Amino acid sequence: RVRAGLLEFEFPEMQITVDSAGRPIDIEAVEVTWAHELIEDFMIAANCYVAKRFHDLGAPLIYRVHEQPDIERLKSFIAVLRRLISIQMPKPAALMDVAGLAEILDRFKELPEGDILSGLLLRSLAKARYDTRCLGHFGLNEPYYSHYTAPIRRYADLIVHRVVRAYIAGRVPIKSKWVANLPQIAEHISETERNSMDAERASNDLRVAEYMSERIGERYPAIISGMHRAGFFCRLPNAVEGMVPYRLLGDYYDYDELTMTARGQSSGFELRLGMRVTVQVVEADPIRRSVTFYWFDQDEMVERARSTRSKAKRSSGKKADKNTAEPKSTARKTKGSTKPTKTKKKRK
Repeated sequence: RVRAGLLEFEFPEMQITVDSAGRPIDIEAVEVTWAHELIEDFMIAANCYVAKRFHDLGAPLIYRVHEQPDIERLKSFIAVLRRLISIQMPKPAALMDVAGLAEILDRFKELPEGDILSGLLLRSLAKARYDTRCLGHFGLNEPYYSHYTAPIRRYADLIVHRVVRAYIAGRVPIKSKWVANLPQIAEHISETERNSMDAERASNDLRVAEYMSERIGERYPAIISGMHRAGFFCRLPNAVEGMVPYRLLGDYYDYDELTMTARGQSSGFELRLGMRVTVQVVEADPIRRSVTFYWFDQDEMVERARSTRSKAKRSSGKKADKNTAEPKSTARKTKGSTKPTKTKKKRK
């Protein structure tokens, strides 16, 4: 599958451990192992086979489709990327191909902020959904794909199982029965999937806020994982995320949505994705499901950046003075004369 080309996104997954009363007692980032990847490969192989088999039979089925990305969204992604990292970027049209995007993802893996950049790319792509039309799966680079099996059973799997069972049993009315119902079912489970993802996210945010409420005042190394007009988001090593509001900073920061950066009005310091900072927990509200951080080492980082800029200016100023100074004559002077004598060039 890798040789054929596919998009492999690697994000830190959060695992929340709770006690017998349901209170969170530990949060850690879970590493994806080769065993996870092996099970995933088996799952994808089965899903592809069922989708192709039923497509060739002309039998009705619900497919998992992931369409090509929008070119304008890819242009915006590249504009942000050029501002963040200095790597040779392909043209947006090249990223309409899975191989082009896979190459970019491979480059991201070599960078400390690679998963942050991968997240930006993922948000630039179309969202997968269910459809009765076989439109292919762009991310997996598969022309036929369905949700037939998974470690966590979905309703789409159950629907496909019913269709497969009906076909194996040789029930003739299968086509007329399912053709009328499947389009509505596909639309419905696409919507309920989005709802369930929102619910899962809200549940995790609630547990995270409860967990961090016991750690007010503690400091953590973090990486800037997102930018917003109200502040910037930071992610801790255990995958916990929270926001640093600009109102808590010692400067007014102007947010640039195009480049996803924020620049201090008086300091000139630029905040950007992937930057390493130290944060302190100042608030965790389970009701609002939010965690608020304070940028603890801002004075040190701003002063260090200011010192670096000052040295660079002095260095460039000295070079400019040296370049504009009147050049000294290299001609030899004869004794008793103020006029330089011209030296003859030797001919070779």
